[in-house]
Amino acid sequence: MTGRQMDLKREGQACFKRMVEIREEMQILRQEFAELEKEMIQRRAMETSLVADLSKLTRTVESEKVVVEEWTQLVAELKELWKERNRRTFEGLALPFENVIHLIKLSIWSSLSVTKEGWGVSKVDVMVNLSNLFSLGVKKCWPKGLRFVPPLGCLKINFDGSSMGNPGPAGIGGVIHDCYGNIVLSFIGPIGLATSNFTEMSALLRGLKIFLKWNLGSTCLIEGDSLNVIRWHRKEQKVPWELLSLWLQIMDASASLSVSFSHVYHEANCVTDALAKGGVALDSLSISDDVISF
Repeated sequence: MTGRQMDLKREGQACFKRMVEIREEMQILRQEFAELEKEMIQRRAMETSLVADLSKLTRTVESEKVVVEEWTQLVAELKELWKERNRRTFEGLALPFENVIHLIKLSIWSSLSVTKEGWGVSKVDVMVNLSNLFSLGVKKCWPKGLRFVPPLGCLKINFDGSSMGNPGPAGIGGVIHDCYGNIVLSFIGPIGLATSNFTEMSALLRGLKIFLKWNLGSTCLIEGDSLNVIRWHRKEQKVPWELLSLWLQIMDASASLSVSFSHVYHEANCVTDALAKGGVALDSLSISDDVISF
């Protein structure tokens, strides 16, 4: 056998060996592909199961809401029927059936009006249209003039700022209330030329500094009609760079307090709005234990 033939034989053997290796690699790839396909099928089954569980949970939550509403109605009915039974048994009095129904509806309205689900439900809805109210799941919007009452032992700071020009001459104002609505302190004053957002945040900072200086407690509810300012301090939106220094001062001032921020509409913040506008024309900051006249 010549040298050329020997070389060809070796090359043929090498090619055959490589073909065997390729076949083995292909077999391994087929096995891996089969395992991946099996895993994908399992994941699809899991996703289908999760979707079904989520749908079931949603239906459960909705049914629980209905149960809560029906339970509220049932408790109100039993309460008034029990009172009518006592009147008849111990007092010898019997109200007409229509009067008992009227009292039951009043009791339902009283129970609903203090719950989250029934907040804002009007008396007319219950007295006249009760069946539709429950069957349709009517949800009422909150009145724009709604004010939040702080819990017992907690104070509330209402603040506002006014900029005549944005930027322009600016003033700040604020009122600190107790849980009974009494005015503890109010403040009013100018801050020079400023934008609306800068003015709002300056009013908030001043209110916190007064709260701390007068040692009014460790818990407070802060209300303002600037949705941007409230969202910045709830950390729901990014604070603009030009207001970051003010924001940091407010966060430092409130670090030692238990503070919650709440947005109210302008209609519920009229007093501080008037103070802020009046503060534009003043020469210095003024603080009083009553509403300031200007």
